[in-house]
Amino acid sequence: MIAIFYKYWFFLNRVRSYFTPLLIVFVINEFTSSKIRLVAIKQLLIIAVYFYGIWYAHDIWLINKNSSTKILSSTTIFDLRKKSKDQIKKENLKKSVVYFNQEYLKKQ
Repeated sequence: MIAIFYKYWFFLNRVRSYFTPLLIVFVINEFTSSKIRLVAIKQLLIIAVYFYGIWYAHDIWLINKNSSTKILSSTTIFDLRKKSKDQIKKENLKKSVVYFNQEYLKKQ
């Protein structure tokens, strides 16, 4: 699997970050609707999923904070009030080039 998908690591990382919040909600829903009789076990499982979500969000924040390129900082539709689409595209392209040269190649 790693040998097949290593070229798509950046894309797969983005897909993972988009679907992890949905997965957390799905898992909590499955735990609450499960047929486990002990309510305490359900509550512990849900608390564990909440802690995982908080830990995951904190890790993403730390990665972006310690990154010199701030590649994880996102642009939203509200940024279009201050900048044009082309300016945002150029800034994102510059960020990706800097990230690739400064951080991605260092990890290799």
